[in-house]
Amino acid sequence: AKINKLLAQGIGGAKAKGKAPAKSLNWKSSNIELFINESMSEVSEVNGTLAVLKSNLKRVEELLDSWSQQSLFTRNPNKSSSIEDFEQLQKLKRQQRYAIIKDGGAEVHKLLKDSNKKLKVSQGLPDWKAYVDFINNIIVQGLTRVVVVSLDAIEHQLDPVVIAKQNLSPMLEIQLDLIVSKATYVPEVGLAPAVGSESPGLRTIMGGWIDNFMGVAAVFKRLDIGEGNYMKELEEDFYILDGVSELQAVILANEAECVAFKEGYDKYEYLWRNDLNGSLAEFIETNGADGDDPELDVFNAEIAKYKAVQEEIAHLPTSAVIGWIRIDAKPMKQALATWVTKWVFLFTHYLSNKVVNSMSELYEFMARGDVVLAKDPTDANKELDDAGRNELLYEMMGYMRDLRKRQDKTDGMFEPLVATVALLKTYGISISEDVLKQLEEAPLAWSALKKKSLNVKEKLSMMQQLEARKIREASDAFAKKVEDFRELFQKLAPFSVKGKITTDAIEPAYAALDHFHHGKKDREYVFGSLNDVVVESAELNEKQDLFELIVTDYVALRKSSEDLTNLKLLWDMISSVIYTFTSWNTTLWDKIDVDYLVEETKKLQKETKQLPKGCAQYDVFRTLGDQVKALLTSLPLVAELRHPAMRERHWKLLQQVTGKKFTMDEKFSLGDLLALELHTCAD
Repeated sequence: AKINKLLAQGIGGAKAKGKAPAKSLNWKSSNIELFINESMSEVSEVNGTLAVLKSNLKRVEELLDSWSQQSLFTRNPNKSSSIEDFEQLQKLKRQQRYAIIKDGGAEVHKLLKDSNKKLKVSQGLPDWKAYVDFINNIIVQGLTRVVVVSLDAIEHQLDPVVIAKQNLSPMLEIQLDLIVSKATYVPEVGLAPAVGSESPGLRTIMGGWIDNFMGVAAVFKRLDIGEGNYMKELEEDFYILDGVSELQAVILANEAECVAFKEGYDKYEYLWRNDLNGSLAEFIETNGADGDDPELDVFNAEIAKYKAVQEEIAHLPTSAVIGWIRIDAKPMKQALATWVTKWVFLFTHYLSNKVVNSMSELYEFMARGDVVLAKDPTDANKELDDAGRNELLYEMMGYMRDLRKRQDKTDGMFEPLVATVALLKTYGISISEDVLKQLEEAPLAWSALKKKSLNVKEKLSMMQQLEARKIREASDAFAKKVEDFRELFQKLAPFSVKGKITTDAIEPAYAALDHFHHGKKDREYVFGSLNDVVVESAELNEKQDLFELIVTDYVALRKSSEDLTNLKLLWDMISSVIYTFTSWNTTLWDKIDVDYLVEETKKLQKETKQLPKGCAQYDVFRTLGDQVKALLTSLPLVAELRHPAMRERHWKLLQQVTGKKFTMDEKFSLGDLLALELHTCAD
């Protein structure tokens, strides 16, 4: 009907303009032949125009059908592609199809223009606009088919049912690798990029493919308004929305399977997350005893555990197929193999080093013994004076003491070291021939050294006895010195003060503590510092140990050292409290904030109670506690005295109760009030 109206308004309207109104005619009329000829001409023209319109419309439909014959999506049917290769393939395909559709769109515009020219109607005519809308809707349907066909094509490649039925090879290949201490897909299968990568996630990439399908809406301009695109119509199309929804469901389901596959590697994360050296130290501490290494069987069990993991990793697959994705797991497997090898090496290397270092240290010790024990400090050696003989005696006694202390441990180390070598061999780790030879010869050499030491000791027995007598005499004399030092320390150290603690007591207390800590001898501190006496006791203990005498424990020195440390902490606390109280004393009467002072005093009291328990035994600690407690008792009374109801008669009564005089003026301060010792009158 609309075509008829266009024809009537176009060709028919143009003819009617040049004609007079038709009169009634019959076959006998004089101009009947002319009328018939003109009518036939008009009918022929209308028929030709209609034929052009039909031909143009048919061509439009042919073009649209050709656009949807191939999708905008393609893939290599024979193998999986990397994201980069796949993107390049899609780009090439898209450019080819876009070019065809763009040319077709230009032809549609030309055909529509040709139809308008043939009809000879104005483009503003409502019936022409309706015809353009009709063609425009056909274009929208054609573009929709292009997108739907493309969505169907990609879903065909992703649908697990289709993949299984047609035995399709995976479309894409991604890698699973260990990146920044995390099992990571490259690219990631979700939206976000992989750690340390700027490449978007696979779901984002596939969303881009769908956007490219939709991009067909903007390949050529709209027919109806001559500009803009068909994006709005495609975005709102039900079939497209439904196709995108189905595609996303398939993508998310496959993504979940990929995530589950990756999480299967989480059980190995301890390999790269746990600190190697820290774990070794913890293993030795937990399984060893008295500072010794764990038993060899425990080491073997730990190494075997990691060897089993190593074997398990070796059998992990290098690739996996999940739906339309092939996962290249070789990087992840290689990373795991590297890490588990580090753990095996950690323990085997420790044992290997233990063998090598034990032999190295033992042979160095025995070599030194050969030199030291060969010396002669006796009178037979005329090259030495008395001082030289004494120095040499101490050197030899020191070596024999070291041998004596390590004897049990060294006696028992050879068999475990041989067993360690055998264990390492089972793991394919060999010890150098030189070290093996040392280990073979070590027991005999060690026995020879012990025998030589006994012979030397017997040879030096007289010199040992004489020197031991001197050491005992020195020990007795030093014991008296320690008693005297302790007595002096108790006398001069600031264990107490006379009366209340004031700022005047702080400086002398620190002076005494400093002198006992690092001072020099003088008339008052006749023994010097505590450290001087401790060093002297250590030297004497060393001599006692060398000559196998009882090593004296000077308890008085230990007690003095504890007291010195506690007194320093205590006087630091005293200094903080007293200087704080002193600063408050200058606060004028009208500026006193009782609540604040109470809160701060309680904090100081709490800090005082947190001092080491040893501080509580000192008189000065109790004195400090009494002063803090007195202030806490007085401050609430200060608050009561600041009550607005206080009158002059009340202040006079306070002077009578306390027995002290004061002047209540603008200079009256907290210190003046506390001097009244209100805590004694709290009741």
